[in-house]
Amino acid sequence: MKHLRLASALLLTAASLSAQPALRLKGIDAKSQAAEERAPATEEQPAELPAGRHAIVQVAEGADFPAQIEELRRRGARVVRYVPDRAALVWSEEALPLDGLDLHWAGEMRAAWKLSRDLEYSSETMAVVEFHPGVEPDRSRAIVVQLGLAVREHSDLAPGHLLVVGDPNKVWRLAERDETAYIYPASRELLDGTAVHACAGAVTEAGPVGHYVATVGDGWDGPGRSAAALSYVFGAMTEKVSPEEAKAQIRRAFDAWSQVAQVDFQEATGANLQRSIAVLFGEGEHGDSYPFDGPGRGLAHTFYPAPPNPETIAGDLHFDGAEAWRIGADIDLFSVALHELGHALGLGHSDRPGTVMYPYYRQTTGLTPEDVDAVRTLYAARGSDAPSPTPEPPPASLSLTVSALPGSVRQASIAVRGTVAGGSGPVRVTWISDRAGSGWRDLPASSGIREWSFDAVPLAVGANRISLVATDGAAARVAREVFVMREEAPAPEPPALRIATVAGRVSSPAITLEGTASHPSGVSRVVWSNDRGGSGQALGTSSWRAAGVLLQPGMNRLTVTAYAAAGTARSATIAVELASRDTTPPSITIVSPPAVTSSTTAATIVLQGTARDDTGVVEVTWETSPGARGVARGTTNWGPVTVPLYLGLNRIIVRAKDAAGNSAWRAISVIRK
Repeated sequence: MKHLRLASALLLTAASLSAQPALRLKGIDAKSQAAEERAPATEEQPAELPAGRHAIVQVAEGADFPAQIEELRRRGARVVRYVPDRAALVWSEEALPLDGLDLHWAGEMRAAWKLSRDLEYSSETMAVVEFHPGVEPDRSRAIVVQLGLAVREHSDLAPGHLLVVGDPNKVWRLAERDETAYIYPASRELLDGTAVHACAGAVTEAGPVGHYVATVGDGWDGPGRSAAALSYVFGAMTEKVSPEEAKAQIRRAFDAWSQVAQVDFQEATGANLQRSIAVLFGEGEHGDSYPFDGPGRGLAHTFYPAPPNPETIAGDLHFDGAEAWRIGADIDLFSVALHELGHALGLGHSDRPGTVMYPYYRQTTGLTPEDVDAVRTLYAARGSDAPSPTPEPPPASLSLTVSALPGSVRQASIAVRGTVAGGSGPVRVTWISDRAGSGWRDLPASSGIREWSFDAVPLAVGANRISLVATDGAAARVAREVFVMREEAPAPEPPALRIATVAGRVSSPAITLEGTASHPSGVSRVVWSNDRGGSGQALGTSSWRAAGVLLQPGMNRLTVTAYAAAGTARSATIAVELASRDTTPPSITIVSPPAVTSSTTAATIVLQGTARDDTGVVEVTWETSPGARGVARGTTNWGPVTVPLYLGLNRIIVRAKDAAGNSAWRAISVIRK
């Protein structure tokens, strides 16, 4: 089974407005006609960019780009990289407000934009990972290891790069990390540990660009693909080879590009010429903002065309004079010059190992078909005899269908199904989402129709592009795309709940709670709890009842919760006060007669007095030692009461009783003579 190569568009537009320059990113962003018709035309610009995240900010056409970038810096942004066209990759420790800026688009890089279309997916993926400048090496290594990917050591990797090997789904997870800038295939030289030299990438006046950039500017010929005429001027030359031999190798590199694209180079003399490439060797500080670092690291650097770079530095090619330059061996001057002149024409790095424009130099004798194809995206082809890229195997014998999907769903995953027909040998069907992962399925060799399915392709909230690619044993491939919008699912409804027991004050320490509950999915249980202690489960669900709910003296908050079979719940609370038991007797006084002991010759005596209690006096009674008794009129002020007297000693007792049954008494003695 051949490895899968993702065939997808090289150019990512930030929005659909044709007047605005594109963002020239080269990661996965395959666009089928059907997907374009269903995709949103524009993306809503956020009010601010989140703190501690990398994001791209594209300045609107016609606005002052340097002024807008300077304003971003003033607001706390760190400008990490220039992103053609008219954009910058920025990072801010705090949330970055965008109000008042003249922007066309702003947003974070999606995981798919960080994945090369040339990555190979089989049992494991072997890739170079570029991390954003400012990410500490220990941090980047820890991220890779935590995801379960292996790190291959190589001392010649460019700063911020790691060589990783592992499960392609884990590589996708790595692309989802904010610290990751770009992931592209590792060359055989890197995997074998062969000594290599990294190209740091061409530069612009606005700063360096990342490996995720396909081209910078429209080339020297302007928009479209036409012809350009340039001159070149030799400056200081190296002492490691003779000056004439060095110039011959560099002229050979100019000729190689001129043979495949309509760009004519004419050698000239003089300084600061327009549309001219200055070629020179220098060491350390040599007149630009990018000093050389001596033997063993950066070999050369080049400035991209005008625009975006200004004349006269545009296109200039500088070699590090401290390097051990050779012809046809070791640090081969022709191979490095050929690579750097690709940058001078406007090309970014190629992701495909073996090409001249791959980020790590390799000794070569000429351009590859991929390099030719790349330069012809900017300039017209040179004649019919020019080398041309090897055509992709025709996919006519291999077909791929994808069953229709709903345009909008609420669930977190979706089943994607379809068929393949034809193809040479076994067929691998791979899905890759621009938001949430990847996977594949191998189908046996057959000339007939074979069904395939992925039962749970994850969906992120918002727009999801899912690319389906079928690849057969002969490397023929065919791709389709589906577009699914996942809406935020509404919060599930809780059950309806009613407590029929009336809140208030009670005297009994145990009460019965009861009520009703309902939900379309059914109610699984009803429970109660008392904030003063105690809990339990009620009997029944739609009509529920909890007897013997104990109360504590004072206020009790009783909470009832009904649970629906669908997993939602609703609670309701009532307050019930248990009255405290009254053990305090009332107070009583006998106002008349005032003396505790008295004597009289009368047959009766009149009594009256008062009684008091917090809960109220309900009754005042009297009785005498000879056996007479009665009930006094009144309570708070009771009497007058006429009490009969017998000859001799009469002991009279008056009692007051409250609502709780407590009582108190007072007694007097009266002697009848």
